Amino acid sequence: MKTLISFLAFCFSFSFIIAQENVNRQAKAPVSHWSISNNYSKSDNGQLVINLPGQAALAVVVKPVGATKTFALRNASAKELPPGSYDITFWGIKIPGVVVEKRKDTRIHAGILHSTVKGTWEVWTIDGIKVYTSGGPKQVALPVGDYILKTKGAEIKTAINDGKISIFSFTNY
Repeated sequence: MKTLISFLAFCFSFSFIIAQENVNRQAKAPVSHWSISNNYSKSDNGQLVINLPGQAALAVVVKPVGATKTFALRNASAKELPPGSYDITFWGIKIPGVVVEKRKDTRIHAGILHSTVKGTWEVWTIDGIKVYTSGGPKQVALPVGDYILKTKGAEIKTAINDGKISIFSFTNY
């Protein structure tokens, strides 16, 4: 009987360890900032696409890898580009080596932060880099990822998910 109980205890402990390792692996999965799909165009170029779930402030700078010339995207419409690798900077957040392929769409994964805060608020990366500041309610397009929102001495963690609107509302009495 002791042998059976010991065996069952060992199996339970071992299964718990395996389950914990799987959870840890899932939690550390890298965020995918872009993806490629066919667009069936007859053009020899590809397209850079930012699909947002609504209207929002957008500031994106595109630079071919190794070049010095840049250009800005101010709206979420598709931009035709020659095939190559591009560094995309989204409100100061760099997404390096984004590949644009012939007759394909490269979609930047992004969402919207909808803030209803009346007063100053800021968006920071988890790494401590300030991304955006506003003095009132605003909708801002951001690449997918985790952020820290700061206002009136409070720090709130949030995530921006692809094609979704995240609402930030804060009242300090």
